[in-house]
Parts: sequence; structure tokens; C-alpha cells
Amino acid sequence: MKDSISFCVPGRPVTQGSKNVFRGRVVESSKGLKAWRAAVTWQAGYAAASLVSHVPLVGPLALTADFYFKRPKRPAHAYPMPDLDKLVRAIGDACKVAGLITDDSQFTVLSASKGWADDSGEREVGVGVSIYPVEME
Repeated sequence: MKDSISFCVPGRPVTQGSKNVFRGRVVESSKGLKAWRAAVTWQAGYAAASLVSHVPLVGPLALTADFYFKRPKRPAHAYPMPDLDKLVRAIGDACKVAGLITDDSQFTVLSASKGWADDSGEREVGVGVSIYPVEME
């Protein structure tokens, strides 16, 4: 597909969105967010460098993000706990920092999922991201 891009980021996905006030400054409350966003930014930038066309991508875009987490020995739920919307927020912001997009408001279509990684290697801990242009009616 023209101007589409896909990349994977290994490692435990981290949420973005909740904030705390510390000594009068607003800071992200998620531990590991800085390192996670750096990893996503690097992978997005690397993928962008492989595009033949210009980046940043322009116009309305669709974002697909599939997150996988290590299954705990005794999961408290049948699903991983981080909020899906906060996981996606970190991906959008990292794509902007990488120069892949001009703003995450370009995402007009969103498909996101979260699940457990498996031992077969088919679904490893991390996120798979695809971004492609969409037609607006």
C-alpha cells in the first residue's frame, strides 16, 4: 500500500497519560515511559527512513497497534491490565517525535488490541504498529 509503514517494538509496553504533580511540576506517572517512548521513536524513525516517499506522512491516517504482554503465573484477569487508550497515546506521540507524522490528530481510524504473548514466538512481548493513509468522505 502506498505510503504505508509497519514496525515492531520489543519490550513491555508502557502507558502514557496519567500525570502527577511533584514539587510544583507536572510529570508522567508511568515508570519506564521515557525508555519505552525512546524505543518506539527509534523504531518509527528507522521505519520512516525505509520509506521511498516523503515523511512526515500527510493527510488522514489509520493506526493499528497490537500490544502483547507477558502472562503472569496467576493473572488477576483474563486480559492485561494497562488501559488500551493510554498505550496508544504513547505510540502516537512517539511517531510525532520520530518525524513520521506531523501530529497524532492525523489518525482518523484506530484499531488497537492487547493480549498475552506466547512461547511460540508468534506473539512476542511488545507492540506491532501499522500506519497507512485513508480516504476521507
